[in-house]
Amino acid sequence: MNYEFELDKVVSEYGERLLRYATSILYNHQDAEDVVQDVFISAYQNIGAFDGGNLSAWLYKITYNKCMNIVKKRKFMFFSDIPENTVADCAANSDNEVL
Repeated sequence: MNYEFELDKVVSEYGERLLRYATSILYNHQDAEDVVQDVFISAYQNIGAFDGGNLSAWLYKITYNKCMNIVKKRKFMFFSDIPENTVADCAANSDNEVL
């Protein structure tokens, strides 16, 4: 199948909406801008995977997946920064606390 994919038109129509959506997930405007740019690149490169159905749904799904990849990285980075003995210290101290 040959899909006509006018990138400028798609970016104009969906860019701001996808940016708001990504920002609402990531709570970081710069990360959201990067995601949306990556979404359009991925969509353009993978237009053959598009089934010709709902373009909006396809773009939102790509955006969601890319945002979730960033959220997962953030969680990994956050928890990997916690020193190993901190968990053991917290557990030991919580046994001695009186509520």
